[in-house]
Amino acid sequence: MRRSSRPRAPRPGAPRPGASTDGKRVRPVYEHGLSTVFRPRPPSTANTGLLYDRYANIWSGAEGSWKPKEPRRGQSVRQAYLAEIVEHADGVGPHVENLLGALHERRKRLWEALGAKEIELTLAAPLVSGLGMTHALDAGFVWDRNLGVPYLPATSLKGVARAWALDWSGLDERDALRIFGDLRDQGAGSVVFHALYPAVPPRLRIDVLNPHFQDYYRRIPSKQTAPGDWLSPVPVFFLTVPAGTGFLTALHLRPGFPSDDLGQAEQCLREALAELGAAGKNAAGYGHFEASIP
Repeated sequence: MRRSSRPRAPRPGAPRPGASTDGKRVRPVYEHGLSTVFRPRPPSTANTGLLYDRYANIWSGAEGSWKPKEPRRGQSVRQAYLAEIVEHADGVGPHVENLLGALHERRKRLWEALGAKEIELTLAAPLVSGLGMTHALDAGFVWDRNLGVPYLPATSLKGVARAWALDWSGLDERDALRIFGDLRDQGAGSVVFHALYPAVPPRLRIDVLNPHFQDYYRRIPSKQTAPGDWLSPVPVFFLTVPAGTGFLTALHLRPGFPSDDLGQAEQCLREALAELGAAGKNAAGYGHFEASIP
């Protein structure tokens, strides 16, 4: 008999998931369980992405009154934390390079078997992704979980290429829907997109924005004020992949579709990444790639 996937109701009197059974506030993981594992600090070969997402060691204080640590050497908590991540990524780079190279070798064998078209891309501007994701410091970032390197999922590439094909490329709508799909009449499309990975582990950089009217944009009633040039900027730091970083991806054709679809999809992808950009803050110039087509 097939077991139902519906979640079970909690037993009467059972604690809620994540709740403390003694009525006390749950401690941060690294304070309660990992402090004996990561002493004095995480190992030099630790996965950068997992450290960034799961081990934000930024809290201090006693039980029930945790707060971000005090700034150090004129740096904000976020800036200091990001600097540690950049330093760790640089140190673990040679170790990850071997693993990433093995991934590229496996992907090339797969692409050869599929008759896929390998595509090399180079960033023309810094790349930032995942800022809206949940994070201890409201500074999310998209990582490959196994390697801890920044990457872009295939769905992101297909989405930006499809938008370009339908709205700006001049491609006939029927052809665009056949190539990129509509999930109704045309299905998933004739061309399959693969994820975008850096050719080698990139050296991350810290970038900064200086919004002057933070309270105004947040619309906090108690702090609501008209925007003006007399207000002080509030620096916001975040991670980026620097311009000049090379990436690899591929496209392959589903059986039964015209071979010209592959070339059309590549052209739309390259033009979209050059003109629209990928990931976040494209209107501010981030995430744009070089437009050259071999």
